Amino acid sequence: MAKQETNVFKEKEWKIKGYIEIPGEIGIVLTAPHAQGPKADKFTGEIAYRIANNTKAYALISTVSRTVMDYNLPYHKIRNTPFRRRINELIKELRSKNQEILLIDIHGIEKPLSGIEGDIDVVFGTRGGATIDPNYIDLLRNTLDKYDIKSDYAFIIHPGYIGGDIVDSQGKPTKGIHSVQLELAPHLRNLGEKRIIDALTDFIQTWKLMQIRHEIKKAPIYRLIKESGAQRISPTAVETLRDIIEYLGIEIVNIAVKITKNNQRKTVLKSDINQAVTFALKKSM
Repeated sequence: MAKQETNVFKEKEWKIKGYIEIPGEIGIVLTAPHAQGPKADKFTGEIAYRIANNTKAYALISTVSRTVMDYNLPYHKIRNTPFRRRINELIKELRSKNQEILLIDIHGIEKPLSGIEGDIDVVFGTRGGATIDPNYIDLLRNTLDKYDIKSDYAFIIHPGYIGGDIVDSQGKPTKGIHSVQLELAPHLRNLGEKRIIDALTDFIQTWKLMQIRHEIKKAPIYRLIKESGAQRISPTAVETLRDIIEYLGIEIVNIAVKITKNNQRKTVLKSDINQAVTFALKKSM
């Protein structure tokens, strides 16, 4: 084992930083451990970068070739590299702030794999379904279908892509930590190809909304208002807020409170809620 580890990367080079980090704001981490040539998974770094910019997800993109060190292998020295340590730090930090978090590990396959219904464009590596809630995979698959991207589990069509050490070491669905390895076919990684970027952006936006709804359902309406800085809320405002908050999220509360404060009042009125909804809708367009 020791000899095998030594051959994975050069002893003098494993201590370098070896990655670029794109800061984020939500509980999702994108990783591209094979983004750097030689033997790169072509354009996986660019894909991770653009999705992160679209969604405010975090991204860690390797700047070291797998011929020097393969970040996706289960060796102690690799797990102790700055890249892998940063993944651990981010997961721990984000889990302390979010009910659920998700790691998406982006890779590339040399050619589409054959499935039951033809060629598969995206292969899900989940260690046999152990690293992620299957409901999230269903959501991901349905989203990819909208963009005419065929997908399936690796353990069904090709066990060799079942998921590497990054998803295996991080995915703990029972603790609210989910991970999936995505193997993307070459035609999805061509220069100028946007379908996979648009599809994964769509998926992440839907996932974010699911998390917002989950948090809102857990929090009583009055607590949301109180934590936003208001002292009271009128009865008619409560009824209006109940109807819309599940769909537009907690941001409405914050906007309404700002409107109340700007009008030098301490009570959130129905008109404040209506103005906040209008503002949020214009902002999202």
